[in-house]
Amino acid sequence: RLELDLGNVRAALSWALAQDDLLAVARMSSALRRFWHRRGHGTEGHTWLKIALDQRAALPMRILAKVLYSLGVLDWHQGFLAEAHACLVESVTLWRAVGDVSGLAYTLSVLGRATDERGDHAGARRLLEESQALFRQIDDRWGLALALFRLGFVRTMAGEPDAQAPLAESLRFFQATGDRWGIGLALYGLGVWAYTQEAFDLAGDRLEQALAAQRETGDRWLTAVTLNVLGDVARCQRVYEQAESAYQESLALFSLCLLYTSDDAAERSSDDLGGRRISKKKTKKNKTQRRSRT
Repeated sequence: RLELDLGNVRAALSWALAQDDLLAVARMSSALRRFWHRRGHGTEGHTWLKIALDQRAALPMRILAKVLYSLGVLDWHQGFLAEAHACLVESVTLWRAVGDVSGLAYTLSVLGRATDERGDHAGARRLLEESQALFRQIDDRWGLALALFRLGFVRTMAGEPDAQAPLAESLRFFQATGDRWGIGLALYGLGVWAYTQEAFDLAGDRLEQALAAQRETGDRWLTAVTLNVLGDVARCQRVYEQAESAYQESLALFSLCLLYTSDDAAERSSDDLGGRRISKKKTKKNKTQRRSRT
């Protein structure tokens, strides 16, 4: 629905910017974080958030923490790990200062994944475990399900054989809430885990289920990532036409995501509006695993 109203959203942001109302730009751009990423507008969202952050002295501490968190999430999704880490670490400090447990829990969850991708697996687990404890403290089951997915994915990428457990628990929590996006995410994680175990039939089944949920909820980026892994699965099964089809659709979606930006935002930013980077990790058997930044 928001996609259909995007012209009005851009107009509102541009009007606030013209009025030098950076607080309104900060509030709106950070509130749209999930939309920016899931619908493939990450570059535009990043640019609006940077415009707000450039005037950070005008922002209350809680709003600044949210802007830094949102910018860190988008930087992480785009593969700018050093920038993401810096934003998320500062956001954590601010959330602790204002005593916002929910903001802290969500930021620690993303920081855990970003920390793992920088090579600090032990540090990532500590951050994710603290995030889980905070979500349990405030009884946020959706946030807990997300943190469990991220922990399971970190453990999968580390090659831990029992990494399936937190992924399965994540799926149960998302199913209990009825959240189709979360169900698709958890099924994707279970599909990747099965792929790393060379259980290709199981991986294909889980990933196809994940893909159905992702198409339903309209998450272009996660759909593209899932199709990419489905291509890997088909390639390993030597079903090459199916692999090629999945790769081509994945590439088309990634390319579509790269097209979106706003002229008003771009003109006010000197940031490089270039593309995202897809991270790859080799296993000991030299098989490629795709990382989903979610």
